[in-house]
Amino acid sequence: MPHKTKRKLQISKIPRKKGCYVSRDQEKIETKAVKGEKWMDNENINEWTEDWTKEDLKEFEKVGKKLITEVLCWHEKATDSIRIAYNGTLRTTV
Repeated sequence: MPHKTKRKLQISKIPRKKGCYVSRDQEKIETKAVKGEKWMDNENINEWTEDWTKEDLKEFEKVGKKLITEVLCWHEKATDSIRIAYNGTLRTTV
């Protein structure tokens, strides 16, 4: 029996290769759970949002703005760390 090549040994060690398939039983359970889940109608959502006070809305907007600024905040030399990468179909992507 021939030995495995170096590449085949590397591929066999990749953890994503093992256990990436979902059994049919698990798939059925998940689909049943999603089908059984109750979804909110538009009327229920409107009633739920009507109970919000102006203070709640202001606080929600503040938290949203803070999250956006934290996520999108760049340090001074962030542009130096951006690299151009070649993708087989595209010329360059940033």
